[in-house]
Amino acid sequence: MSTRGLFPDLVTIIFANTCIALYFVMVTYGIELFLVRKIRVWIYIAPMVVLVLSFFYFTYVSPDVSVRIIIISTLAFLFSAIGAYRVHVNSPEIINGRNNLVVLALFVQAGYMLFRIFYTLLLEMGIRDFMSSSSVQAFTFMMLIGCNILIFLSLIIFNSQKVELELQEAITEIKTLEGILPLCMHCKQIRDDKGYWNQLEAYISKHTEAQFSHSICDKCLEEHYPELKSD
Repeated sequence: MSTRGLFPDLVTIIFANTCIALYFVMVTYGIELFLVRKIRVWIYIAPMVVLVLSFFYFTYVSPDVSVRIIIISTLAFLFSAIGAYRVHVNSPEIINGRNNLVVLALFVQAGYMLFRIFYTLLLEMGIRDFMSSSSVQAFTFMMLIGCNILIFLSLIIFNSQKVELELQEAITEIKTLEGILPLCMHCKQIRDDKGYWNQLEAYISKHTEAQFSHSICDKCLEEHYPELKSD
C-alpha cells in the first residue's frame, strides 16, 4: 500500500529520498574514515544540498518522477564507485592485501545504478507516479537490499582483517623484547637488530607502550648528593 496519499510529499518524497541518499554518502564516508584518509567534508555535504534542492524543485515547481530517479541514481552511482575505488587502491595500506568482496559489492551497486540511469533516460522519461513505474524501478529496492547485505558482511570481514593485522604487529613488537638483548656493560645502551646502539629508555619506549619518568634511588642519592641525604 502506498503512503503517498496518507502523508505529504515532504515526507514521502523529500525526506525519504534524502535518507536513502544519505545512506550512500555515509557508507563511502565511513570507508574513507576506516582507510584513515584525509577527508574533505564538503565533498559529502555539497551533493546532499544539491540533491535536496533539486528534489524540492522537481517535486513542487516542476514535478518529474523520472528526473528524481536519475538524480538519486547518479548520486548512488558516484559514491558507490568512489567507495569501491578507495577500497581497491588503499586497502593494501590497511590489511597488506585487498578485500575484493567489498570492491565487488560496491561495483555491482554502482553498475546497477548506472544501468538504472540509462534505462530511465531512454525508456521511462515522463513517469507521473513512481508507484506505477516499470518493474525495473521496483526491482531496485530488492537489488539494494541484496547489495547492502553483501556490503555490510564484506565490511565486517574487512574490519576483522585489519584487527588481525594489528594483532600480528603487536605480537611482533612484543617479540622484539624476547631473547638476549646486547647491553653495553658500561653505558648500558642496547644494540638493536640493525647494529645501532640506543639508550635503554629510548629502546624500551620504541618497542613497548612504556614511558619513563626519571628519579633517583637511595644509593645514588647518597653517593652523588650526600648533602641532600643528610637533610
